[in-house]
Amino acid sequence: MGEPTGGNPVGYQDMDSFSLPNSGWTITYSKRNYRFQDNYSEGVQPDVPIEIDWESYRRGIDKPLAWVLADIASRNPGGAH
Repeated sequence: MGEPTGGNPVGYQDMDSFSLPNSGWTITYSKRNYRFQDNYSEGVQPDVPIEIDWESYRRGIDKPLAWVLADIASRNPGGAH
């Protein structure tokens, strides 16, 4: 739950580097293509989208955490003993 990750879950990552012997320049490159989902997107989308808003943040309310706690409480209405 929460907001999308903000990064594309499909693409080249895991950087490595080497130095060119004559110039001494360091070359960096991504060496692995990761595919965490089938389609390109603006990020991994949560199962339960919860938009964060300024007013809640200002009041110290963690909306994703509140959702988790409410979900736990709904699954265990009598409370754990």
